[in-house]
Amino acid sequence: MKRSKYYGLRLPERGAREGEANDPADVEDLTYDFGVVDAELERQRSEDARLEKDKAARAEMLRHTGDWENPHGVTAAQAGAYTKAEADALVDGAVAAHAERSDNPHAVTKAQVGLGKVPNVATDDQTPAYTEAAGPSALSSGEKLSAAFAKLAAAVTALLAHLADSVRHLTEAERGAWDGAAEAAHTHANKSLLDAYAQTEADLAAVVGAKHGHTNQSVLDEITAAQVRDWDAVTQKLPLAGGTLTGPLTLHADPAKDGHAATKRYVDHTLAAAGSGDMKKSVYDTDGSGVVDDAERLGGQAAAYYAAASAVTALVSGTTPAGAVDGGTY
Repeated sequence: MKRSKYYGLRLPERGAREGEANDPADVEDLTYDFGVVDAELERQRSEDARLEKDKAARAEMLRHTGDWENPHGVTAAQAGAYTKAEADALVDGAVAAHAERSDNPHAVTKAQVGLGKVPNVATDDQTPAYTEAAGPSALSSGEKLSAAFAKLAAAVTALLAHLADSVRHLTEAERGAWDGAAEAAHTHANKSLLDAYAQTEADLAAVVGAKHGHTNQSVLDEITAAQVRDWDAVTQKLPLAGGTLTGPLTLHADPAKDGHAATKRYVDHTLAAAGSGDMKKSVYDTDGSGVVDDAERLGGQAAAYYAAASAVTALVSGTTPAGAVDGGTY
């Protein structure tokens, strides 16, 4: 009996010769073949499941190895490394130390920074080259040092020449002679007085004292500037003897003693508290006759003009004394 190449399945054969019967496939062969096929299919399924699992595991591994967020929470001490604060401190210290170095640690040349044409000379001992200008002139902002030094040299030369010129500068003797000439040419009528004013402060005070001809000079001399200011202020005040104000007078408070001045507010409040007040004409002269209404009721006579009620009663009874009514005898 033949078998398949890969799985060894039992294969029925044809007859070898013409007319020879084929090899029939019995139930046992079919059962065997189906069992082989089933086993192979299960193996393939198991292999596919394993491959999928391996694929998922590989993807998880790739994801995990690409995770830079420290998924396991490993500390710097566990890994034997510096913490971020320690690393920052080390870096800052190294940068600061490097920045403070002045020995050109990178060996940078002046040509690399664009200073290839600058001469290597000390900055505190320069030897500038210049040609002195023809004469002094003002400096200009932004001009070259050679031009500025040329102008400065011309100015120094002119200054030295001026200082050495004896014609332009007076000597002490020449100045004295000049002052004497001015003295001789002084022709003011009050020359002696003006000369005194030109002297020292003490001389000036003496001259003023000598020219002071007031009879009360000693009194006036004692007056100070402060006293003058006080007098000026006093002239603006009300004299103790009394006077007339040109504006309103405002009192600081209500009177506390009999001799104190009273404000309008104090008077008004005091009268109001006592029950007094203003009475208008419309109240006491309702008919506008110019006579108080009650006075009109008396006929314009005083109250003494009329007899008392008791006198009238006595009169009626015949007992009225003489002169009891209107000065008469009844």
